[in-house]
Amino acid sequence: MTREESFALKWCMDHYSALSVSKPYPFHILFYEGLVTEGMAHLEPVLADWGLSVPTDSEDLLRAPSAKASGSIVPDAEVLLEKWKHVLTVDQVQQVLRIMQCFGLGFYTDDVQPHYEQLAG
Repeated sequence: MTREESFALKWCMDHYSALSVSKPYPFHILFYEGLVTEGMAHLEPVLADWGLSVPTDSEDLLRAPSAKASGSIVPDAEVLLEKWKHVLTVDQVQQVLRIMQCFGLGFYTDDVQPHYEQLAG
């Protein structure tokens, strides 16, 4: 098993039980991709369900690099979301997607955004 397959297998095992719950899900799913492209609009439904207001500095907090971020942070959403396409080979991507398919989690493809409608359906 390759390193990429191992990471994909672990991700699937970590998320499978939640994602295999009957739909519609009784919880919100937050996606990194949604946070990058939509910012607080992606997080607002969760906060609203919890009865919380949106913090005034929330956009700044979402845009701040994590403690584990390395190199320069590029603020452009598309560049951030396409970074993996420059790091992984086509074969590595296919290895990861095969693992995802084995778990029935095919909403991730070689597109930069997950297929939200497949996940919801």
